Amino acid sequence: MTFIPTQQSDCEALLGIFSDADTILYTNFRQFTDTDALGVFLERFLTIGKEQPLQYGPYSIYLDYSLIGLCGAQQQDLQLGISELWYVLHKDYWGKGLAKQAVALLLQECQSNPQLKSLYAEAVDTNTASWRILEKMGFVQTGALPGGFAKGDIVADIRCYSCNFN
Repeated sequence: MTFIPTQQSDCEALLGIFSDADTILYTNFRQFTDTDALGVFLERFLTIGKEQPLQYGPYSIYLDYSLIGLCGAQQQDLQLGISELWYVLHKDYWGKGLAKQAVALLLQECQSNPQLKSLYAEAVDTNTASWRILEKMGFVQTGALPGGFAKGDIVADIRCYSCNFN
């Protein structure tokens, strides 16, 4: 598995992720069915926090030369040294330990930044696989947001996690 900074040229390969309703179900991403609309989104997405010192990614996750997901850490509070971890992996690769491996690689990179004190993450309560990955990677549940996730017909609680580095 490798991480490569996501680029606009990844748009076509990313369509397989963003067009799959199951893959993006518990994310804040919306579904895209064509590369033109995804390209417009991607152009803006790639500029968010680009020059921030606690920003990581977005990274395209590759396995055997195939783009299988995205991950990153978005700067939340520079003064407090907090970024928010996020990831999405195409459903064809779920249950193989690859999301855990991606989080481990991202954590390793984040830990090398002395300004980054803590990573924050959220997982929808019904997305058991996601919050179990966070817990296995050393994240501690710090709270919950009842009804904090709403997408389409789904309203669910969110588990809030933190992983401190210092």
